[in-house]
Amino acid sequence: MEYNEIQSILLNNLLGKMRITCNFRDRGCPVVMPLESLRQHTDKCPFSIRLCNKCFCLCKINHNCVEELMALNKKESERYEELMREKHSSDKMRDQLMDENMALKKEMQELRKNFEKITHKYTKQLETFSPNELGKPKPFGLAAPHPLVRTNSTQSLREAGDMRPPSIYEMLSEARKHLNQRVSVTECNTTEEAANKVVDCVKNEIRNNNNMYYICQNIVYKLDLELGSSWCVITNWNKQGHNYTNSSCYVKLKFGKLTFKIYRTKFLDVPLLRRRVRDGKIVAKIQIFDTDMSDSMIKFVETVTFVALRKHKTMRLIAGEVKSKMDAEYSGQWNCFAHNFGDYCVNKKEKTFISFDVDELKITLFQAN
Repeated sequence: MEYNEIQSILLNNLLGKMRITCNFRDRGCPVVMPLESLRQHTDKCPFSIRLCNKCFCLCKINHNCVEELMALNKKESERYEELMREKHSSDKMRDQLMDENMALKKEMQELRKNFEKITHKYTKQLETFSPNELGKPKPFGLAAPHPLVRTNSTQSLREAGDMRPPSIYEMLSEARKHLNQRVSVTECNTTEEAANKVVDCVKNEIRNNNNMYYICQNIVYKLDLELGSSWCVITNWNKQGHNYTNSSCYVKLKFGKLTFKIYRTKFLDVPLLRRRVRDGKIVAKIQIFDTDMSDSMIKFVETVTFVALRKHKTMRLIAGEVKSKMDAEYSGQWNCFAHNFGDYCVNKKEKTFISFDVDELKITLFQAN
């Protein structure tokens, strides 16, 4: 290989590695490419179009600089109007958001002032409580997450000559000392089973709560669910407080000097009765007071009664359901009375009368003459 050929090969290799700018760089083309691609790019370069030297618009046949500039001005004017409309819409939205922001700031200031007032009010009230009374109360009807530890180190609650009323914490601490002992049931005119449920319920609440309000509230809630509505609770300390009751269900318990008086009133909570029937707290068996029906009719009455109790929440709907089922099953016109207490005296007809109880609900069913 001759020297000239070697130089030619080296020159070609060197030129092949070179990168060069577009021929229309002066018109704005930014592309840089290998030398061998220059021809192909030049043929397709968008900047190869010839522009007018006066108006710098695209040169066309019969080019007129004035017309081209007017068309360009019109296009830009339309674009300007569109941008102004967008700006006006944005300004309107901004003003609206600023107004809303100002209103929210005012509400926030009012809430802050109210919060400070409430905080100041309850801070003063909390100063009257001892630190041990400020435990977190448990939610309605639920068990406390951790039972309180019983203490035997509580000082004498009411020493001789000290007329200071004991705090709730002191009352409950004293009562908890007697939880493992036999409960003193000083008065009771209910069944032994109901009395045992009352004692267990009260013990559980004293053990797991440190708020007297929630203790009484949960006792009523649980006894209503277990034994039927409607129960009431009275608490007093030592020998303070007197009461008189004329109730068929009354239990008086003593835990040290803390006394619970629990009794049941003659008020029927029909939705609660319905829930107890559904939960199986009430056995699906009627307690017959008086009847002249056959066994098959009594069984049918029992079935339709508990179907109505599971379905309806009012005595009117329960009585209507029983009446309609009796009308459909047996001939004649039937009457049904659902009530809480008291008795009805009706003229009976053979095989058409029954009076019975379901817990505290009384039902009288008979066929009209």
